[in-house]
Amino acid sequence: MNRRHFTQLVGASGAAALVQASLALPRDATEDEARNKLPGAIPLKLGQLTTINASSTPAVAHGNEFTVLSIGKGTFTLSDDHHLTAVIQAAVVQWAEMTYRISIAIFDRQHRLLGAATHDEMVQYVRLGLTPTTFRNIPFDFGVSKTYRKARFVVATIGDIDMPKDPAA
Repeated sequence: MNRRHFTQLVGASGAAALVQASLALPRDATEDEARNKLPGAIPLKLGQLTTINASSTPAVAHGNEFTVLSIGKGTFTLSDDHHLTAVIQAAVVQWAEMTYRISIAIFDRQHRLLGAATHDEMVQYVRLGLTPTTFRNIPFDFGVSKTYRKARFVVATIGDIDMPKDPAA
């Protein structure tokens, strides 16, 4: 066998392997595969409390870093008429006048986007001796779609905004 024949043989078998791989049927994703393909993906169980754990970019005041907005847990509910809603628990440090956008996306097992919802959380500058932290239950409405029956993963993010200078400085 000469070099040219060997190259043709390897080239043909490599192409066949690529065609075979591209024809493979999609399968359900494991939790690890979802995290690799969808960074931050969290398994979703409708009607159950789901831990999300997302935080805003840290702010700096008096040389100390702290998180202004953080999301802890949420419950996603699908009604009989396929209306998906969620209530997300958040902690908000009332540090400066600014608005954060919270975005939540829902995906199926094959990582296809099924829907998304957003909420603008307005942070206030409040001083009562100390900077207060408020705890909120934030509602999200994803709308109505029969495809929400296939919801398996959720991804949440808090928009990265320009931090104001320390208002107390």
